[in-house]
Amino acid sequence: MKTTLEHLLEAGNDLINQIDEARAEIEDKLSDIGGAANSVEESVKDLSAHAQYLIHCIREAHKQTPHAADPVETATVAAIGNLLTLLTEAKTYFVSGNSAAGFGTLGMFDEHAQDLRAALRLRRAQRRGS
Repeated sequence: MKTTLEHLLEAGNDLINQIDEARAEIEDKLSDIGGAANSVEESVKDLSAHAQYLIHCIREAHKQTPHAADPVETATVAAIGNLLTLLTEAKTYFVSGNSAAGFGTLGMFDEHAQDLRAALRLRRAQRRGS
């Protein structure tokens, strides 16, 4: 038969084993949490780096297109682009001997030139108003 002291010793050993198992389980969970925290920290660093790159790209794009802030300048740049395209196209037609297409393209050039003239008139009106 077991004595009270032996029962207490056995219960104490059981309690120590349970505490040791709980400690090991807690250490595992803390390790998992630490790993997850590191993963989150790395993800936040990556996200921050991507955000900084995006900001840089936006600033560079803005530097390259300062006219985009002004609708008149935007329309002027678009009209000039259209005119350059049409002149190049007309030149190609004339050089290849297709004068009918060349003159047809120059007719469209005149229409786009009207857009450019309108932008210039609008700019002058804006300057007079300020």
